[in-house]
Amino acid sequence: MLWFDEPLDWAATQAVLRERMVDRFPRFGQRAVDGRPGAAPAWEDDPGFDLDLHVHRRGIPAPGDRGALQELVSDLVATPLDRSKPLWDIYLLEGYGAGARCSCACTTRSPTASPSGA
Repeated sequence: MLWFDEPLDWAATQAVLRERMVDRFPRFGQRAVDGRPGAAPAWEDDPGFDLDLHVHRRGIPAPGDRGALQELVSDLVATPLDRSKPLWDIYLLEGYGAGARCSCACTTRSPTASPSGA
């Protein structure tokens, strides 16, 4: 979980994620496919890869405090990742804090071995 003192620019955030993550590490554009029975899954390029299906923008419910953030993140991580696409998601969570101190948080979801290619 990352916290930011100021809201992030959505378009700039997406551009940085594409340049520094997706374009640099091909695994982020690949999905795991089942192999033969007893064999490890294999990786294949996702021909329909769409960054917008992996980078999400959500508002933190009122009152925007730590408890609301924890509840939202708990709901997000309890939802299984879609195995028909690359197994990762990033969530920009806006509205953390109150008033002039309102900021955002960012959290990721990915199986531990996925980015490393294991």
